Amino acid sequence: MKYYSQLAVIVAITGLLHPLNAQPAPDVILQEGNSLPRLQLLTKQSSQLAADTRIGTGAYCPYGMWNIPDWEDILGDLTNLGVKRVTTSLPANEPPIIWDRPEDEFTQNYDLFIDGLIDNGVAVNYLIHFWDKAGHARGEELSTPRFKTADQVEDFLDYVRLIVSHYKGRAEYYTIWSEPDNCLGDQIKCIEPNDYINLARETIPVIREVDSLAKVALAPNVIYFDREYLFTVLRSDVITMFDVIQWHGIYDVLPNSEFYGNYYYEYPALIEEIIQIASDHGFHGEYWGTELTWCPEGYLDCHPPDQPWGQPKTDKQAAKYYSRAIPMQLGMDVGVGTKPFELPNKPWTYSTIQNLFTLMVGTIPASLTVNIESEATNIMSYGFTLPNGDRLFALWTNGEAVDDDPGVSTTLTFTGLSAQKVVGIDVLNGFEQQLITSDEDSNLVINGLLVKDYAIIVRFSSEIETSVQSDVVEIPTKYSLYQNFPNPFNPTAAIRFDLPQAAHMNLVVYDILGREVARLVDGYVEPGYHQLLWDGRNVGGRQVPSGIYIARMVAPEYSKSIKMLLLR
Repeated sequence: MKYYSQLAVIVAITGLLHPLNAQPAPDVILQEGNSLPRLQLLTKQSSQLAADTRIGTGAYCPYGMWNIPDWEDILGDLTNLGVKRVTTSLPANEPPIIWDRPEDEFTQNYDLFIDGLIDNGVAVNYLIHFWDKAGHARGEELSTPRFKTADQVEDFLDYVRLIVSHYKGRAEYYTIWSEPDNCLGDQIKCIEPNDYINLARETIPVIREVDSLAKVALAPNVIYFDREYLFTVLRSDVITMFDVIQWHGIYDVLPNSEFYGNYYYEYPALIEEIIQIASDHGFHGEYWGTELTWCPEGYLDCHPPDQPWGQPKTDKQAAKYYSRAIPMQLGMDVGVGTKPFELPNKPWTYSTIQNLFTLMVGTIPASLTVNIESEATNIMSYGFTLPNGDRLFALWTNGEAVDDDPGVSTTLTFTGLSAQKVVGIDVLNGFEQQLITSDEDSNLVINGLLVKDYAIIVRFSSEIETSVQSDVVEIPTKYSLYQNFPNPFNPTAAIRFDLPQAAHMNLVVYDILGREVARLVDGYVEPGYHQLLWDGRNVGGRQVPSGIYIARMVAPEYSKSIKMLLLR
């Protein structure tokens, strides 16, 4: 009888780093002259990460989420990413509106999706939009701009009462509208600034009356197009009633863009201006920069081909911009939110965000005194502390991203800093390596670090890690098999699954004709969160050709299959 332990074939997801069978990205060098072993970074799922609502994404779509038979797959993609906050909405949040779908309807699958987020430790931010479908059915016209009359406001308040009553105790946040500044043409999202201020003044007490524990977030608007809209609301008396100020700051913004001009480099200063104005007017809550988006060319799922601004050429370049924006916003104490849904089909982007969410959860911005000696220009950097006392330092060159940047040799001198262990983390390629350091006059020096066009994170640990683990082990509550990552893959796919109890199980890969290709697990497995790697080889050790393969997991009272696409 075979017995698979968490230290054998299956890798338990504990957030530790485990040696790879093959070194990751052997052509990628982190530090000149460093031949120390490199370790794969294993990420954590949402349920395994500490609470941190600054780490988020979205789960909504223009046509609504009434029909989501694959809600478990969507939930798996989100929790596998490691998100701690999801902005979501059942009805459509953009025109065109499906008018014959009742606005007061709730669906079982969507409720199960919401409950699944909560079960995985993810905070729900419910996005409230209202199209007055009942009035539309009576032949009434939606006025644009919206909420010009007391009757229109009262109809909205009735809808808010319905929504908050239904999600009370489940939604931690409610966002009142999205992009009210979208007033081009006859946009039915459009709310003029003073009307939005009045709407918020009426709505926030209603939300708190129904759910006293709920937090309320300001409607995000696209600040590149209309920052004055946001500034008008920030300067109003209503801003102190909100718990969160948020905005949409980045849509494919590239350095030196013909469309955006210098906005890429102005964005951090704009964040500072937002925070300063809000603080001057009595706001003391959270800040979120949401819908961060870099969509590579050829991916029509996020932007139409005729959009007026440019896009990164490749998924790898897009991932590099995410690797900068996430630590930049967190370094300014601003929460992040990525664009919803389309991440899993972009392997570089998905894995980079996944790595960052695991590494950055719980971080607090901190100032590290450092001298940077390098021929690289335009280096950006941010410092952080972690709850366990470790420190992080993220840095990158802030120009236009390319597919392959070998980096520029750099010396970092940290004044008065000491650490038992210093590790460099490559968030793009997903590995870490202990760095070679020296002590010079009580300063910690790192020579030969290659600074690149994506974030490299240096971690300073005050205690040496040991093999002694806590007696408290997290155990999942149900069986789960997750979509492999990346997908498509070449040559190796990571497959994750959860076991709530020790059980005999099989995990077998079949070809599209149902013939067995590889038997990855066949035996008893300990309870826990597990990951294994399939290297695209069959039972005879030979590489299999490109194509669709089926991974099927069978455990007591549970079975599930996933499709995997191998592209060589």
